[in-house]
Amino acid sequence: VTRGGGTEMFLTATEAVYVVREQTDSAKDRKFEERTSTPDPKAVAVYMRLAGANANANFEPSQRLNHQTNYFKGTESNWRTNIANFGSVTAENIYDGVDIVWQGKNAGGVQYDFVLEPNADPSQIEWEIEGAKGVSLDADGSLVIQTDAGEMRQSKPFTYQESNGLRSEVASHFVLSEDKLASEAGTKRHRVRFALGEYDHSRTLTIDPTMDLAYSTFLGGPTRDEGRAIALDASGNYYVTGFSDSSVF
Repeated sequence: VTRGGGTEMFLTATEAVYVVREQTDSAKDRKFEERTSTPDPKAVAVYMRLAGANANANFEPSQRLNHQTNYFKGTESNWRTNIANFGSVTAENIYDGVDIVWQGKNAGGVQYDFVLEPNADPSQIEWEIEGAKGVSLDADGSLVIQTDAGEMRQSKPFTYQESNGLRSEVASHFVLSEDKLASEAGTKRHRVRFALGEYDHSRTLTIDPTMDLAYSTFLGGPTRDEGRAIALDASGNYYVTGFSDSSVF
């Protein structure tokens, strides 16, 4: 599991599950003194599943961090303490000859790289996306995943091969389609693959999209919050006005 940069994401054997907080409706015409607390907002989960991936892939962590995590939940027998934290984890051989490396970003959040061994087949790689309101490609070729709680975005992949410490770029882009069988069953499922240009199949290949999550949907607390205005200054700082009913805003 990873938290930070406004995101929470956890990995299963073949899935990345992004958990985002649903925005709640607010009564804008109420006076402040009349507002009452509302239940905790619901969570929205977006599932990115690797179709046909190896469910028995070995997960290998690296870049151990100095801090640890403790969970004091329920009775003492259920507490979990001194859990190690890492900067990166690799699912080895998630496809034949393909690893996926998950890494924390300095600005928060997480990104992934597919690392293909020589002669590995990139056509094996396919994401199935569920839980999104819509999935599309923008004019820059980035993948845009729309949810009730905001917008997730993966930049157009930067695909490369290395030789003597130098990277040579390989042409690449996302290919998006819908799962017709899922649509007929009433479930929205989008499929995403990678199309690659010519490259040297005898060398390692890395496919590197960067994942970003909209900053604005994660300001607030466990009850009702409302932003009334937002502004940006010359230094890149954002200023938000509004109100919050959350005691732990």
